[in-house]
This record gives sequence, structure tokens and C-alpha cells, in this order.
Amino acid sequence: MRRTFGLATLGSVILLLASGALAAPPDPPANEFQLLTGYVAKEGCSCVFVEGQTDAYCTNYAIAPTGYNNITVAIDHTANTVTATFSGSTRTATFTAGKGCVLAGL
Repeated sequence: MRRTFGLATLGSVILLLASGALAAPPDPPANEFQLLTGYVAKEGCSCVFVEGQTDAYCTNYAIAPTGYNNITVAIDHTANTVTATFSGSTRTATFTAGKGCVLAGL
């Protein structure tokens, strides 16, 4: 009987966790512009703040693989951020010492 109680309790916990996971709204899918600007912001941030390269070099470094020359890149050395904007989509990556560059949420 003790084993049955343990399995029933385990089943209740699993059911409770599953219902909580199913009730959470999913994150909105990233569109191609969010992916593009996120890539440029993250790569530019790592280039400037992790690798220590110049702003001009890192702007070209981040944009070149995308094939789009009209992406706007803003590097803020005071806030340790790089922001990329393209076609109405903007993403920002922030540098934290010891952790590197991380993209802000959508």
C-alpha cells in the first residue's frame, strides 16, 4: 500500500507540472528581421567588448555575413551595448564582464 501511495503522489506531481507547463503562453516566434538584427547585435558586441576591436572593424565584421548593407549599428561604450536596426526590427546585445554578450529578450 505504501508503494501505491508513492506512485499516486508521483503521478499527481507530474500531472500538476504538466498542466502548469501547458498553461504558460509560448514565446512569440522570431521573424527573419529579428534574427538578422539579433545576429548583428550579438556579433558586434562580442567583437567590440570581448575581442577589443575597433568600432569600424566590428560594424563591418557583424554586417558582412548577412549581405545587407543598410543595417544600422549603434555601439554605446558607456552602456556596453550594441544595437542593430533593420526594417523596423531592433535588437540589443549587452556586455557583462565575465559573462560576455547577451541579447535582450524580444
